[in-house]
Amino acid sequence: MRHLVIIPARDEARFIGEMLDSLLRQTEPPDRIVVVDDGSSDETRSIVAARAALHPRVELLRSEARDDEAMGPAVVRAFTLAYDRLGAHGYRYVSKFDADLVFPGDYCATVLGYLDSHPDLGIAGGVVQGAAPGTPARARVAPNHVAGALQTFRQTALEAIGGLAPVSGWDIVDQVKMHVRGWRTEALPRLSVLHRRAHGARNGHVLGKADWGRGAWVIRSHPLFVFARGLYRMVEPPYIVGGLALWGGYVLAAARRVPRLDDPEVVSRLREEQLYRLRAWNRSPQQARPVAAASGWPGPSANGKRRIAIFWNYLFHYRVPFYDRLAGAPGVDLTVFHGGDEPNIPRREAVSTEGHAFRSVRIRTHEKFVWGAAIYVQVGMWKHLLRNRYEIIVCEGNFGILSNVLIALYAKATGAQVFYWAGGWERNVIAGLPARLRRLFIRLTARLADGFLCYGTNARAFLERYGVDSARCTIVQNTIDTEAVRSRYPQDRTLAAETRARLGIEDKLVILSVGVLIPRKRHELLIEAFHAVRAARSDVALVLVGDGPEMNRLVRLVAERGIPDVHFIGEVVRGVGRYFALADLFVLPALGGLAINEAMAYGLPVICAEGDGTEQDLVIPGRTGLIFRKNDRADLADKVLQLLASATWRTDMGEGAREHVYRVASMSSMVSRFLGGGGVSA
Repeated sequence: MRHLVIIPARDEARFIGEMLDSLLRQTEPPDRIVVVDDGSSDETRSIVAARAALHPRVELLRSEARDDEAMGPAVVRAFTLAYDRLGAHGYRYVSKFDADLVFPGDYCATVLGYLDSHPDLGIAGGVVQGAAPGTPARARVAPNHVAGALQTFRQTALEAIGGLAPVSGWDIVDQVKMHVRGWRTEALPRLSVLHRRAHGARNGHVLGKADWGRGAWVIRSHPLFVFARGLYRMVEPPYIVGGLALWGGYVLAAARRVPRLDDPEVVSRLREEQLYRLRAWNRSPQQARPVAAASGWPGPSANGKRRIAIFWNYLFHYRVPFYDRLAGAPGVDLTVFHGGDEPNIPRREAVSTEGHAFRSVRIRTHEKFVWGAAIYVQVGMWKHLLRNRYEIIVCEGNFGILSNVLIALYAKATGAQVFYWAGGWERNVIAGLPARLRRLFIRLTARLADGFLCYGTNARAFLERYGVDSARCTIVQNTIDTEAVRSRYPQDRTLAAETRARLGIEDKLVILSVGVLIPRKRHELLIEAFHAVRAARSDVALVLVGDGPEMNRLVRLVAERGIPDVHFIGEVVRGVGRYFALADLFVLPALGGLAINEAMAYGLPVICAEGDGTEQDLVIPGRTGLIFRKNDRADLADKVLQLLASATWRTDMGEGAREHVYRVASMSSMVSRFLGGGGVSA
């Protein structure tokens, strides 16, 4: 026969029925499904018995629980009981499944088919997830590790390793034994299985993580790996506590002298794989290949250029022209590490990484909120850092990116210079102990940097508050490609006239706002202010360029208030210049940034409130724009009416804005200041 499934179960009445139904509905159902009840005190046995009465392929076995037995050995004992009693030697494949899984209909056919086509595989399986079925799962385990919840064994391979070891951490030991004996193991990342209970949380998240730590002691995991694993688990629920619990379980097991695995060959291979994963950032040894050779990258300074690496959470479309210009500067070999498109800002068009002068490396950015603060960890860059030496490393100056600390330590160890490029704002306001811990962390982290690049004077003041000497700071104004604006301005003026006609606003004074429509941008404040402006004069129109989750609500707001001459354009990436060229003034109602630079480059006076701090160096009241009181609709409306009342003032202020942005925040000055920043080019 082909496929035997063994399901150890204890008190699984909540889940076992749905689990069995999902197996019975398979396109290729198992030949036999055996549930081993290990002393349940709920309705588990009766539910399984009812299914067995209807389906001959389902069978119930009973085993008596042992009070002093840990979870891992109990699972192995129940599995082995069924394996021996049912003569599993007669099956080609044997699966050990948890009782709280729900399988997609093609699961068994997919796994068995994959095993059929890969005769070197000893264990295969999907990946578990804790969301709705069909949602892609990102397993937080090594790519060659199949979770113990859903391992399918090639029966001959299982026999070759002598069956399952009755220890905590058995599902790691069995796979390492496979590797020692020449078998591969592989998880299929696109084959997701719903896990009705969080992985390792049968007795609660904290106790589950402590049990993982105990298992790490039992199987003799390398102490460095245990330490790193604790850090890794701190960024998932229960945040921080989970990692501490894992360490605690390990230390407590050591203090109690819990018996350990006695298999030197397996322990040696286990530690070898764990240390490799630390060096290659969770990459499995059997997947390894020479990255530098495969990519064709030159060795350190092989092309005679200084090798610069920039690490950023995400790849923003407005930053790509800067990367291209920087990569084209004499003596620069630039690599940008990034997490792809920013997930919290909806875009219909992904940022292209093809055809650019810089080298783009996609890594993974994990984002969590701990005590109200945003915490990030980037992974996937270590194989590049270890194989391709960089002389200069620039990290995004967001002190919530914990992996930046490791990158800075790497830079110190390799003799590279490391700089933080800081914006000078904190995404979330927190208080109490978390705030004090963050301040301490920033002060300690800042000491690792050789210098700082600052978005503006506000960013420099932010760093000074944390003990950074201003002499170590170089202001590098974040900006857009101002030179490109200058070259396309005549064409944009022509397109602007056509767009005015299409919108029916040829004779209107146009107020423009550009930005993604999300709550923190406060576009409803601008719409309310425009309502007041429209009541004062009828020769005005409001043009909103951008899309986002707030779009429908804002459209309804305009309709309900009956506000005329409000035009929602939607998202525009290419060709947005025509809208700047048709406007008479620009308004940023709340947080923003680079839209100010672009408006000023097009010669528009800017009205904005206090935002992320970059506006302080750009919007000079009375010269390049006006500042309104934050969240004050009446003051915003008043500032708009002031500018609308005087064409001469608008023109003079617009010319002042254009002159100022080209003087302090042009693309050329951004590149030159970056390369001269505190020794970046030294």
